[in-house]
Amino acid sequence: MAGLQPTAAARPIAQRVYLLAGIVGLALVAAFGFPRLDQALNPGATQPGLISFLGVGLAVLALTAVLLFVGLRGFLPKTAVFIAAAFGYNALLILVKFGLGPLALYATSRSQGFWVLSDLGGYLAFPGLAAITAILYGGAFFLLYLFFRSDLRRRLGVPVRFETRFVVLLLVMFVLAVVGGVTVIGAFGFLEYAFSLLYVATIGILIAVALIGAIVMCSVAFHEATEQALAAQSRLGKMRQLLLVVTMLRYRVASLLLPFFLLAPALHQQLQNFRWSYVAGLLALCACYIVATSLNDVFDLEVDRINHPGAKDRPLVTGDATPRQMLLMTMVAAGLALLLAIATGPLGVVVVAASLVLNVAYSVPPLRLCARPLAAPPVLAFAYVALPYGLGLAATGLSPDWLDAMIVACFVVLFAGRMLLKDFRDRNGDAAFGKRTFLLTYGKRTTLITVMTCVVAGDALLIAVLPSNPLLVVAIESYFVAIAIQLFRLWKADRPDDERVAIALGARMGNAVVLTLLGFLLLQAAGAAAAEQAVFMVALGAMFWFVFAYLIARPREAVTAYRG
Repeated sequence: MAGLQPTAAARPIAQRVYLLAGIVGLALVAAFGFPRLDQALNPGATQPGLISFLGVGLAVLALTAVLLFVGLRGFLPKTAVFIAAAFGYNALLILVKFGLGPLALYATSRSQGFWVLSDLGGYLAFPGLAAITAILYGGAFFLLYLFFRSDLRRRLGVPVRFETRFVVLLLVMFVLAVVGGVTVIGAFGFLEYAFSLLYVATIGILIAVALIGAIVMCSVAFHEATEQALAAQSRLGKMRQLLLVVTMLRYRVASLLLPFFLLAPALHQQLQNFRWSYVAGLLALCACYIVATSLNDVFDLEVDRINHPGAKDRPLVTGDATPRQMLLMTMVAAGLALLLAIATGPLGVVVVAASLVLNVAYSVPPLRLCARPLAAPPVLAFAYVALPYGLGLAATGLSPDWLDAMIVACFVVLFAGRMLLKDFRDRNGDAAFGKRTFLLTYGKRTTLITVMTCVVAGDALLIAVLPSNPLLVVAIESYFVAIAIQLFRLWKADRPDDERVAIALGARMGNAVVLTLLGFLLLQAAGAAAAEQAVFMVALGAMFWFVFAYLIARPREAVTAYRG
């Protein structure tokens, strides 16, 4: 009897068949059951009610979502284009079934009645309409399938057998078509009364546009499936542009920009209400950062091969992208940043334009400020602090004042010291290619003295502008004590690993400074009581110090979490 047992390959196929059969069965039950339930609950009604329309629609929507999930886990292409097309196709159909179709139907029947609905009293009426629509859906899909199958066969130059899984697509379309009768009814209403009712005519046009859009989305999905088949056949699949954008954003380092973007509106008590200009400003900031990282990766490629071998966030090093791709993405991101900046006002446009110019000057010859020891740290500090702060200020619609200048000055000085420490991580590759960083030019001793000077000066400037809250001052100064301790450890360290641990721990407490100030300003703007502010300061300080102590005990995790 062992020979009669199903094979391992046959079991998943059988399970899929059973699953699809069960889903189709449930869909048919929904198509038959909901209208009968509607009629039983409303025996005097002359036409279907909300249960028939939304009940069937929601049931089929749930079943379609299950089918799409199963398909994406199995054989459907897992690309952003295909998924967007699939969701767009279904969204347009849902718009017709849940919105435009019933709207046209009730707009007509409200004044004149609708004879088609009054005749749908038989047991097979709604399943019959569903079957008609299934034939229409299936025929359209079959024609699309034949077209793209022929195109794939021509481009591959080899025969392409009839894909048995196409039956699955037909079943999916049949499930969608179960509720398609609503669309047909809406179309009948449009055809019968469009000439007399302008309102219904408008809705009918929207229905037509939505259905045409659904066909376009369907075609895009088929086209994407064809392209994926070609990519798999030729083994030349490339990193998707969306993934490349996410990679170059480097969210861990980019997250340093967000607190300074929010600090400006928080300082002026403008974060209580949502504004779309904040979204535009934040997206523009991200686009500028993508420009910066992309340009730096292109022009520092050989250095990165030594400093970051195999790093997943260096697509040029890993071969997942080409310089041409990176430069193209840079141009698109720069244009997008300028367009988004318009929504934040003139100051935002100036800030974004300055950021883009600075990005080019930092990485691209002949200026290439990243290779100039006295220019690189202040330029990076300005880019990480002043530009996001200025963009946040622009998003509030305010002009900079003396307090803004003081806040920016203190954090620019602090970040200049932090950027000097970045050279420790990259010094092997920098030295191999003669890149003149501050560390390689002036040595470790001078670098650390300069860093400590930046920390002391930045702290003094910050104390001058901090709100007069004793707990806030104590919390922030305790973080500076931790930073000083890590600088002393860095001074004494002889091994690169020990140096990186000290830098990582000091950087974390530097983050604590700006996050604590931001949190306090938000509480103050919200009118929090003194006791609430005190609880916040103690809790936040305890959390940062706990993480600090935890990472001291586990130095490897501190280095892993540190990216800049």
